[in-house]
Order: sequence, then structure tokens, then C-alpha cells
Amino acid sequence: SISTSSQSWKSLTDSFLETNALHRNRIEEFLFYRANQATFTKLRFVAVMDDRTSKICRSFNGEIFDIGSDNIPVPLLHAHCRSRLVPILEEK
Repeated sequence: SISTSSQSWKSLTDSFLETNALHRNRIEEFLFYRANQATFTKLRFVAVMDDRTSKICRSFNGEIFDIGSDNIPVPLLHAHCRSRLVPILEEK
């Protein structure tokens, strides 16, 4: 029915907008860490580990990356991704 179809499109649109906003937030966090390399030298990939965790996020979970690396997987890596990069603060 048209009503069901409209609800489906609204749900898809809402999901897309939410994912897009969250992805932008994760990119901004990453750029902040990179712009402050004197404070943040390493990042740890942290995935929510449960039965819904994707293979890609599971494979990166716990990995540590140098902030200057060109190969840092910046979440969101897929739709509904719950992973994030967390700075590792080292004592100086």
C-alpha cells in the first residue's frame, strides 16, 4: 500500500540521514586527533563486540594505529556501524 511504502521510504531516509550525521561526526573526531598530534599519537579501533558485530569491525577491534598513518580505518565502515577510534593518551 502507499502508506506502507511511504513509511518504508521515511525509515530508509531517516536511517541514511542518521548514518550520514554519525559518519561526519567520526570524521571530525579523527581530524581533531590528527590536528593535535602532539597530544594524540595513537588511536585504538574499538568495536562493540556482540552477535551483530561485522567481520570487518571484529577484525580491526583492538588494533592500534599511529595517528600519522595513511591506513587508518575511520568508522563508520558500513551501515549501522557502532565502532569508533579512541585516542590512547601516553604519559610524558
